[in-house]
Amino acid sequence: MADVNFNKIANKFSPEYLMPFCINIDAKTATPQTAVNPKIRGFECTCPPPSKRTERTILRQTGYTCRDSQCGPCDVSLNYECVDLKCRCKKDHTARVREINGKDTTVCDLFECTVGGALPPVIVQKGLQANILCKNDRYQAAPGWTLVRDNTTGMVTDLIDIDECTVLPEPCCPKAAAATCVGSNCVKCTNTPGSFTCGSSSIVCGSYDKNTCQCQELSCTTTTSWYYDCNGPASLKLPTDKRVCSRILDVDTNKFMSFQSAQALFEYSAARKCDCCFLETKPTDPTLNPFFNYYGPCLDSGKEAEVVCEGGAKAVKTLAGPACPIRAKAAEAQK
Repeated sequence: MADVNFNKIANKFSPEYLMPFCINIDAKTATPQTAVNPKIRGFECTCPPPSKRTERTILRQTGYTCRDSQCGPCDVSLNYECVDLKCRCKKDHTARVREINGKDTTVCDLFECTVGGALPPVIVQKGLQANILCKNDRYQAAPGWTLVRDNTTGMVTDLIDIDECTVLPEPCCPKAAAATCVGSNCVKCTNTPGSFTCGSSSIVCGSYDKNTCQCQELSCTTTTSWYYDCNGPASLKLPTDKRVCSRILDVDTNKFMSFQSAQALFEYSAARKCDCCFLETKPTDPTLNPFFNYYGPCLDSGKEAEVVCEGGAKAVKTLAGPACPIRAKAAEAQK
């Protein structure tokens, strides 16, 4: 202390300024606390943790004090507790205003929500209403999510997605297997909102071997259609010597699309699984398929007379260009 006469210190500083915790420092050090009386030079008085020493000067003499280690008015009847010298709500309690004895009083309540009741504004703003639940009058996060609460009031301040790929020690397969797996069929963990997936980014993964962390490709047991099988467009040999005008529209020009050959038109349509481009069963004549318009490049609207339709029909005028009747429909109408 600046005034080391402990019999007189009370005249200038109240007893609370006496330091209860003194430590020995470098004996050669002079501080405002030891400068007056060298007998205690080398001792620095401070506060026991976690309190920190504060000082004030009166008549050029400096006194030190310790902050009260008590929280003060923590009303346990309202479910408050003292933590780190601060009054806060007890665990699993939330601050809410209730009327007590005619006065609005902030209390820490176990009651927090009702099923179907209002949700915390931040949850509504983020559109995460489906990921928060009300159980036993308390908010709970849905699986794959975690609630963020205010340390003092316990109120919900956010709802965040759990990154299972980071949190879980081995989400898909053992770390050793994941580290040694090489190739496009290696399984990787991908975090998704509220969950995660294990799979390959390059192939469809039916299942995977956890010991090797390798994906097993999804097997195909049936043919989806006569024009498309498990490996892609079916193997079909069509003429390649004549250009073809299709019935497929170019979305940029709103015109019928031209193809180098009937084979090119077939592969284009099959690769895109254009079901409406094909008949349900494989026809003997590919020009019966709805994707076929006429042989030759697509012409502009108004040139219908220059078009030769298969089967002897005449082309009609459309905004996309001349259009021959779909032969399969024409044949069905003649029956």
